[in-house]
Amino acid sequence: MKDSGFKAPVERHLLGHSGVIFSISYLRENGYLASASDDRSVRIWDVGALGGPGGKCGVLDPTCLRVLYGHQARVFSVRLSPGRVFSAGEDGTCLVWNLAGSGNVVRTLKGHRAGGVRALAISVGAADKKWVATGGADGGLRLWRVEDGEQATTEKLTDLKLPDHGLPKRWITAAVRLHACSERAIWVCGDRRGSLLLYDEDLSRNRKLGKDEQAGELSGEIEAEESQELHELQPLSCLVGVHGKQGVTSVCEYRGLLYSTGKDGCVRISRVNQTSPVDPKGSRGSEVSNEDEGRFQLEVLRVQRACKGMEWLERVLFLQSEVPVKEEEEDSESEGEQSLLEARFVIAGFHANHFVVWDPLRQERLMAVPCGGGHRSWSIWPAHTRIWPGYGALVFIKQGAILTSQPPEEMLGWEGKEERSEGWSLREGIHGRGIWCVCRLGRIEFGKGDTNKAEREKRHWEIVVTGGEDTSLAVLAVDPDSGMVKLLSVITDHISGVRTLAAIKRPEGGSEKSLSALLLSAGGRAQIQCYRLLITWPRKRPAPSCQVIQVGGHRLDTEWEKRRNRHKTVKMDPETRYLSMEIVEENSGCVLLVLSCSDGAVRLFTVCEGKNQIDLLWETSHHQRCVLSVATCSLEDEKGNRCKLLFSAATDGKIAVWHLTEAHFLSIDNSSGAPTPPIPCLDIPAHQSGINSLVVWVEKRGRQEGGCLVTVASGGDDGQLTVSMIRVQYPEDWKTSGNRGSLQISNADMFPQTKVWSPNQIQVHLHSQSHVPLAHAAPLTALKLLSPGCLVSTSSDQRVCLWRVSGTSITHRGALCSHVADTADLAVWEEEEGEKILAKCEEKPDPVWENSNGKCFETSGDQTGNDAGGKTGSKSSCESWKKGQR
Repeated sequence: MKDSGFKAPVERHLLGHSGVIFSISYLRENGYLASASDDRSVRIWDVGALGGPGGKCGVLDPTCLRVLYGHQARVFSVRLSPGRVFSAGEDGTCLVWNLAGSGNVVRTLKGHRAGGVRALAISVGAADKKWVATGGADGGLRLWRVEDGEQATTEKLTDLKLPDHGLPKRWITAAVRLHACSERAIWVCGDRRGSLLLYDEDLSRNRKLGKDEQAGELSGEIEAEESQELHELQPLSCLVGVHGKQGVTSVCEYRGLLYSTGKDGCVRISRVNQTSPVDPKGSRGSEVSNEDEGRFQLEVLRVQRACKGMEWLERVLFLQSEVPVKEEEEDSESEGEQSLLEARFVIAGFHANHFVVWDPLRQERLMAVPCGGGHRSWSIWPAHTRIWPGYGALVFIKQGAILTSQPPEEMLGWEGKEERSEGWSLREGIHGRGIWCVCRLGRIEFGKGDTNKAEREKRHWEIVVTGGEDTSLAVLAVDPDSGMVKLLSVITDHISGVRTLAAIKRPEGGSEKSLSALLLSAGGRAQIQCYRLLITWPRKRPAPSCQVIQVGGHRLDTEWEKRRNRHKTVKMDPETRYLSMEIVEENSGCVLLVLSCSDGAVRLFTVCEGKNQIDLLWETSHHQRCVLSVATCSLEDEKGNRCKLLFSAATDGKIAVWHLTEAHFLSIDNSSGAPTPPIPCLDIPAHQSGINSLVVWVEKRGRQEGGCLVTVASGGDDGQLTVSMIRVQYPEDWKTSGNRGSLQISNADMFPQTKVWSPNQIQVHLHSQSHVPLAHAAPLTALKLLSPGCLVSTSSDQRVCLWRVSGTSITHRGALCSHVADTADLAVWEEEEGEKILAKCEEKPDPVWENSNGKCFETSGDQTGNDAGGKTGSKSSCESWKKGQR
């Protein structure tokens, strides 16, 4: 209406909720109105007929028919259908209520991660079947089938009334036998101390002893000799206490890998390595070796944790593979060692008084049976040669009786059970909460000649890793052509949110259908984790597979506990967070890593993959306030001398420049002690407040004998884009035989404010500086370098901007609009040759990955950019970042 003064009167007031009402639903057939509220309840109201001819307002005095309590948190959405009420809430469940009967919960639909179910839709199908679609905060979509005839289900236990044999309580020894060859076999055992032991069995000697025993010769001497050998038998390799003090509960082997469980809440995936006699130390994790010079060694690849509170794990159950077993075996023979990839498995164990089957990839419960807790024998029926089909009945012993969760007559017809219990996943969820960081590992392609399908030869996947507030890392494979996202692996080793990621792609991962990368992650509680990711795309699989190998971890609080005379030092703040991470240098199997910390410190670490160690080298608190970002830059003169510049930015809007020189780097374990932290040689005021992102590159045009120009681009909370150019003058005494080893910190800069330069240090000063005050309408959260002079920035103003930097000139070349309301990070890269990329700005921008609020997507579109004045971009602007938009 144009009459702005008209105000519709309120006809009815429905009072009853004690919190905000998030959703309502009206059923015209019965005249019922359902409301979902912040008070965790769903209320059903009899309002009568609404609308229609004459503008009916229903009954004069609406009454509340039912108050439904069943959710553990806020109820976000509600839908009504004849005889049923569907409600979804923050607890991640969708409840189906019996409206016609007693109002109890008929069925619980749960398949989303943390964050709750935010969207709900229902559709009535044929034969009284309803389809329920749910959308979660994790970005996933699930479809469920609900039948009208369903009744409320309760956990019913049936006593099989089998005779009691009175078996005494005993400890279970976990063991598995691996056949290495015809002459010997390998045994892997788990003991009560939580250790894994590797034994070697001589089959030829045992066969000889068996023949002698059958002939009746020297039986007494044979028994004495065997008992003596058993007494003197020592393990080839021993991992002491890897499963804690409560012991190992199971050990099994599947497709070349070992899976062990314990009462520490962890599944450890291991393998047996055969090392050469030249390397007596063997692989990592081996602590005991015998005269065989470590020929066989146990190596723990990774640790997979179950859900919170689920400490007592019994065993792993392998899920059915998407590829037939015969085809998988063919792939294994062709791929060789790379075929040792993790199987898709679920974890069975006890959580409080329930027996639980937990899916570590989808982060959800698949089965929960109240059995009374641990210390009981159990089995899942039916057993399909160690492959769990996704459904079944639990048989267990309780108080001397043998009970089952399903009567035997109901176990015979399982058709449709799996679909009814799990539903269909239309789109996989990534994170249950906000995504804070993203890192692209590379591209994996399907090699030519591997298949007869021509269209598959053209397919490729982009491999991306995301980390977020839910303390997990997600390894994703994204198909740029279809937009499909495939969740390859979930890593749950962090105890707090993951803030930053960094990766190093190894040379051996350069083939088209395989990728190897060293992944580093850091975040809350001052925790660093390091992993080796092996990603392959077998011929018979529709998507890549990921093998995660855990290299090591580090926490500052445990580091402080190991220090000598720690009572004389101040203990670190346990709430310290790592906010930014940069790789300084990599050589000879070691990686130098610098991190910015919330406690005002800049810390340098060394990561040694061969020793599985992460060590703190030095730390400095120059900024005296929260350090938000770090960046590095490598310099080299005409004579081959090299040095490193380190840039750190804090909440005061200043950028500190540090000088790192090449020399023998002192280790913290060295007898001479830890190296002295450096002092910055320059402070650059760049912003009014915090600096969220730094980008550094060396200018080619500014190179001259004895120096060069370095450009530093920064984005901060003030929404400003600042480009600072610094002049670097090389020291006079650099010689032609420059060291190319690891790094050492230059400690000559003792008085940076007075600019007293010594002959053996570089000189750094600010050459020029330019600003774009309103680069974004909100704080600039991420700034990335696409190529020297080409920047990509993003902000919570839902824009992704492309910039050209040339000297002191900053030109806005294009912008894309994003549907992500609060962007936290992005990753950019250049496409390979042959791709159809529109590059009017003489660059090749590729899809940009953004993330926030549990979303990850590809920003590609044909929107035109806006220039600095707000006008539509001309032909010189980047009209479309990629051709053939989907």
